[in-house]
Amino acid sequence: MASHALASSVAAVNQSEIWWHGDGVLVRTWPHLVLWYLSARMSCFSGIHVSPEDCCSASGSDPHCWTGAFTQERCCGRNADHRLWSSGGDPTCWSSDFSRDMCCNGAGNDECWDDEGWYSFARCCGGSPAVPSPGGRHANLTALLSVAQSGWCSEPMYFGVCARLWRAGLRRAEQLTDQAVREASLLLAEAWKATGRLHQVGKIFPAFVVSVALHAALFLVDDWWSKQAAPGQLWVDVAELISTYHTHARSMHAADVTRLRIGALDDALRHRVRAHYPTALQVVLAERITATDQGAANFHDALSYAFLSAFQELVEELDALNADFVPIQGTLISLLRYGSFPEGRLSRGKRDVVDNDAEVMVILGKETDLGEALKQLSLALERRGWPPCYIPHVRKGICFSLRHAVPCKIELYFVARDEDSGLIFAERSCSLASGLCEYHPVFPFQQWSGQMPSDVIYPMTRCRVGSGGWHRVLCPHRPLEFLRGWNHGEYRDQSLVVDSPNADRGLCAGLHACPRATLHVRDRCWTLSAASEPCAATCGALGLSFAYSRAEEAEPMVPKLLGAQPRRAQQAWMPLECYVAEEDRFHIAIPPSEASPGVFSQWTLGGDPVVWGKWAFPGCRLSCPCALPDDEAARPAVAGQDSGGGACLALPVLSKDRDRSDERNIRLQREGMVREDLRLLAGYARGLHKQGFASFHAHLREAACVRRIAHILAGDPLAGLSRMD
Repeated sequence: MASHALASSVAAVNQSEIWWHGDGVLVRTWPHLVLWYLSARMSCFSGIHVSPEDCCSASGSDPHCWTGAFTQERCCGRNADHRLWSSGGDPTCWSSDFSRDMCCNGAGNDECWDDEGWYSFARCCGGSPAVPSPGGRHANLTALLSVAQSGWCSEPMYFGVCARLWRAGLRRAEQLTDQAVREASLLLAEAWKATGRLHQVGKIFPAFVVSVALHAALFLVDDWWSKQAAPGQLWVDVAELISTYHTHARSMHAADVTRLRIGALDDALRHRVRAHYPTALQVVLAERITATDQGAANFHDALSYAFLSAFQELVEELDALNADFVPIQGTLISLLRYGSFPEGRLSRGKRDVVDNDAEVMVILGKETDLGEALKQLSLALERRGWPPCYIPHVRKGICFSLRHAVPCKIELYFVARDEDSGLIFAERSCSLASGLCEYHPVFPFQQWSGQMPSDVIYPMTRCRVGSGGWHRVLCPHRPLEFLRGWNHGEYRDQSLVVDSPNADRGLCAGLHACPRATLHVRDRCWTLSAASEPCAATCGALGLSFAYSRAEEAEPMVPKLLGAQPRRAQQAWMPLECYVAEEDRFHIAIPPSEASPGVFSQWTLGGDPVVWGKWAFPGCRLSCPCALPDDEAARPAVAGQDSGGGACLALPVLSKDRDRSDERNIRLQREGMVREDLRLLAGYARGLHKQGFASFHAHLREAACVRRIAHILAGDPLAGLSRMD
């Protein structure tokens, strides 16, 4: 079949955005067909979160349900024949411990199913295998085969004869998947494809063509989906057969949807596609990433931008749904460390790739249904062009941003909050008689025996996300405590710092002190003011405060701040050095007590140094001493002053979860951390803190972080960094 016919049918679909484009319009594999089928809405109810039960109810006017071709009138009320659902059920149910033969034979095996209903006979086994119909019932289909083999069913004058034989044959076929139906549908479909008559017959006898095409597509899917290689254009052909329903849906009589079993065929194909959707999505995601030119100069920038954009879209939709949620795991660490996601920039072009995907914890009310919550989020993201989200197992959802250049995987963990008890939990069992509840110590709240206090999360604080105009997401109230306890202390354990008696903690003093535009000398951050500007204003613009310190005559500050020696140094004049740029000269400083009262008495006030922060003189650029930020907090910590439990989450750690093939991780593992990296991290933390965002600002000054910083400054760039292998 010509691929342009498929392109036309896809383009005609009335929906928000097609997130699966494949290689042009070519559907080369079974996973491609699965994603194309769902993206192009080739079924009445093809969306993962669109069901007949929801769309055909009395209130089934949900716009997510319908496209231009498929409407409530055409899709609801048809007979659903579940005999066609004999597809072997959901293949993702089986493992080395549980097989279909073990679980689905006869009445099934109760050991195979769980209490939550996720692993069930209905989902995993599907239905009973189809069996051949008894003989003697296929006279019409036998006649049809004879006519079709002669080529007459491709001739316009015999279209009607073939349509009548097909209708009569289906009425006599007790099993919808029996051999005679199979042979007739495949033969007709092949003949129409070979002669280019498929759509011509459809214009005259639309229900006939759709019934034959869907039967043939169903048989081909069952024959070939599990095989590694399929003949030539097989999946393109299957896609064209399936698309006949969408093409001719408006032209068919409603009664024919049941009489010719079109509705049942549509349900059967949808059932098969949905069962394979998660696997197909993973396969196509891997293909997309492999096909991307990862050696391109801007690849990592494009990747980070795509991940950040995907995370922002997720947050916006969760906000729009009034959901309670917080970033977790590596995503939260990245936001606390850099105020961005998924990476942060270090010195010399190094990058710290904190996370390979985005993780969020959604907190539901104790009576809220997880499936409904994920459905609403998925439908919202689908309107943005995302593929449907799905639930791989209990309490977890997965979404992929396939509409972005480099797709980002989003992991959603659903937990519940009981406001009455002040607890957040993943699982619990409550007695109706006593009202008492037993909390199960399961992932991720093992550290709290399955019942995390709500005040770890509430009231929430703010995290920054990126440095652009969009920059806010709510974060846990006590993020460090939350990260240290997550999954039995996973992040605490991988960030433990081993002490060393040889590490000089004094090396850390002043590390966190001065902004980049200043110079750290004698426990002050020095900078030059603008002409005629007082030092208090200059320090304040840097987020610092004026703290007088005299620049010694033997070591004046002006040459250091300029990076060059002015043409002329003049006698001491006032307690602050004054540089006159127009004449490239400067005055050294004198002690405040020696300042001449005279005309400056309103400033000296008996030599009080604090007042000099307000002093200025026309044309003078003053060498301004500013206080170290958080002077008390900047002092090195001592034993016992460590709320991190011996772990430092503020500095990068190369865990085994990192991508070992990512050259950014490889470089960081090879080169480690240096002093400038530590200054950058301290600056990120300070900036986030001053803007009112959650950060590692205080944590950097706790004992574990100070110990690791000391190791690095003592000449061990790999201290505490760990390895990916």
